[in-house]
Amino acid sequence: NPSVTAPHVLMVDDQPEILSAHVRLLERDGHRVTLVSDGETALSQAAAELPDVIILDVDMPGMDGYEVVRRLRAQRRTALVPVLFLSGGGEFPRRVKGLDLGADDYIVKPVEYEELKARIGAALARARRSLGANPLTGLPGNTSIDLEVSRRIRDGTPFALSYVDVDFFKSYNDAYGFAKGDDVLRALGRILIEAVSKAGTPEDFVGHIGGDDFVLVTALETLEPVVDDAIKAFDHLAPDFYTEEDRKRGGIVAADRMGRPLSFPLLRLSIGAVTTGKRRFKSYGQVAGVASEMKKFAKGKQRQGSFFAQDRRTD
Repeated sequence: NPSVTAPHVLMVDDQPEILSAHVRLLERDGHRVTLVSDGETALSQAAAELPDVIILDVDMPGMDGYEVVRRLRAQRRTALVPVLFLSGGGEFPRRVKGLDLGADDYIVKPVEYEELKARIGAALARARRSLGANPLTGLPGNTSIDLEVSRRIRDGTPFALSYVDVDFFKSYNDAYGFAKGDDVLRALGRILIEAVSKAGTPEDFVGHIGGDDFVLVTALETLEPVVDDAIKAFDHLAPDFYTEEDRKRGGIVAADRMGRPLSFPLLRLSIGAVTTGKRRFKSYGQVAGVASEMKKFAKGKQRQGSFFAQDRRTD
């Protein structure tokens, strides 16, 4: 089965059996695929799971593909998801209409699998470049994070910003190698997205600064539910990143530079949060500075498992 960190493709066609062979091949090649048969289900699925790319049939009864795209683009949460139109007709005006509405590509049926796979890959690459996304997780990077927080400050929108950090990540990388470390980061990215989908609002935001540093931007009322969900999911998954021997001993034993044994517990999260509920901020840098303080406070706490620290100070 494809990993939860694999690219998620949402396919929409009122005759889903036509795409079933392509679904199997995409899953074989490492994609997660959800196949639905109508526009309403597509919209609810896209809002809930935020797929990486949507393959959308134009000609469907009821809500057609054009209307689905209109609604996807009207919602901030789904506005930037790449959409590839599938259509039995390749007439020029139809293609223009689809692209004008915000579709990223137009594919004429029947489509060969290799072409579909290549177009999906190209759409994902374009989306990551346009977001300045982190190449490992595909999540929005520093530029997008700055813009998101600055917009909320400018608009006066109340929000909470959380810095998320993985404790003992360097020792894990040293012991297990960078490929395994990358698996941890991709899994954490997916956990944060799923926590926002489950406990947050459509306006909540997940970003990846780099390395093991992530950002959550949430509504004030969704801060604690989102963070709680992410912590529970990560702490449940963390033992799976280790060998059975390390799981049993509760972490890694490694030698320092003098050859003395050192113990490092299982990976856990330190999360530091600041809100605009009691304080006013004029810039992303100010917000980030306080969130960084709280993250350092969380990292310094002696405890088992992940820890969340929220700034309670007032101006």
